Amino acid sequence: MKFRIALVGLVFSLLFWASCEREHYASQSSNVLTFSADTICFDTIFTEKGSITQWFQIKNEQDGIIKIDRIYLSEGKSSQFYINVNGVQGPEIKNIDIAVGDSIMVFVQTKLNAQKVDTALYHEDFLVVEYNSIQSKVVFTAWGQDVINYKGTALNTTTFTADKPYVIYDSLIVNAGETLTVESGAKIYMHYGSNIIVRGTLKLKGTGEKPISISSDRLEDTYQLLPGQWGSIIFEPTSKDNEICFTMIKNGVNGLVFQGESDNLILCDINNTQISNMSGYGVYAQNAHIDSYNCVWVNCEYNVLRIQGGWFNSVHNTIYNEGTPQGRKYYPSVYITDDDTILSPIQQAYFFNSIIIGTMTNEVAMNSKNGENSLPCLIKNCLLRDTYTKSDSAYYKENFFYDSEKNLFASHTTFRLDTLSQAMNIGNLEYANLHPVDLLNHSRTEDGKPDVGAMEYYYEAKQE
Repeated sequence: MKFRIALVGLVFSLLFWASCEREHYASQSSNVLTFSADTICFDTIFTEKGSITQWFQIKNEQDGIIKIDRIYLSEGKSSQFYINVNGVQGPEIKNIDIAVGDSIMVFVQTKLNAQKVDTALYHEDFLVVEYNSIQSKVVFTAWGQDVINYKGTALNTTTFTADKPYVIYDSLIVNAGETLTVESGAKIYMHYGSNIIVRGTLKLKGTGEKPISISSDRLEDTYQLLPGQWGSIIFEPTSKDNEICFTMIKNGVNGLVFQGESDNLILCDINNTQISNMSGYGVYAQNAHIDSYNCVWVNCEYNVLRIQGGWFNSVHNTIYNEGTPQGRKYYPSVYITDDDTILSPIQQAYFFNSIIIGTMTNEVAMNSKNGENSLPCLIKNCLLRDTYTKSDSAYYKENFFYDSEKNLFASHTTFRLDTLSQAMNIGNLEYANLHPVDLLNHSRTEDGKPDVGAMEYYYEAKQE
């Protein structure tokens, strides 16, 4: 019996000793924690608007428990960063044990105060972790930008400047008979579901050095190619005399939507303008009168360009469609029709020295209520991906046909021409003389051999 009692006591002693061994603290200064990041960087944050949540781990890879005495923001309650450590809010958390092989999660957000200046300002704070007589730091950084907010606003004649960005919530309406002028360099950020509705006149006056940008108010890298983040720029029947120059429009549902009437075409000149990554259409022109040149319209889930009645002229444009990261519906890049009772007749749909290609075999489609070859359409001296005809016809004259085995663009981000691009030196000089300077301000007529599309090939020596 005594032996059994002694044996039981020994077993309990061994278990207790093992338990103590497992639960001992690694408290030397050489026992350090592992951090999954040493810096947390936020993209530009609009002041007074919260950021996304970022996170990192603090892991114990030592052979004992490590006690964290304090985790805190160096600026304390005045910090513009906010932390949550395993469900506990900051700015200071005390006495956290991390078991062997375990970790804790630190979640970080920021909401920056208004700065009362036009330019972006840099903000920085430190997360301090104290343990084992050690101070470890993680740097938090963000750029803050004051903005001008519009929410459900109807504007009379107004000018947007480049001093501060504009953020649009809900709809921004330009009243009938009034004009919204946007100066070069201005940035307009659209919140989810927001639209610009033009009942009057829109003048987007960008320049090559200072283009205008219209895009989503989500500035994180993961959103830069995501379509459908905001609505559309919509021109209603009372709109007139619109002008869009050197403007970049991206990541909405539709780029430009014209909703004219059969006896009242909406007038718009569009030049040197880029439209990309739309979950719907790039340009949806119903009963519009559009003159366009030096434009790059690319990557939509539906038609890049849809002409429904009216008048359209394209010189030296690049129209390309491989879809968005969300895919592409079975719609050609360009679709032209007058087959609807609400549409005016097609008065003209001309394309000269342009590129119309994409991932589909046929990137142009035409449909008329009066039958085949009845539309006043002409595609001439263009580079096409189309198998309807490879010879001249009522709609096609002197075109070139795309070879998918050859590189056309050096980059599918900028859409500049490759050094051996099919688009080089095949443009008609007569049409090039209408717009002798390309989107990037390079001469397309100097050598007498213009390229087709919005951008002339231009060799730039690499900097050493």
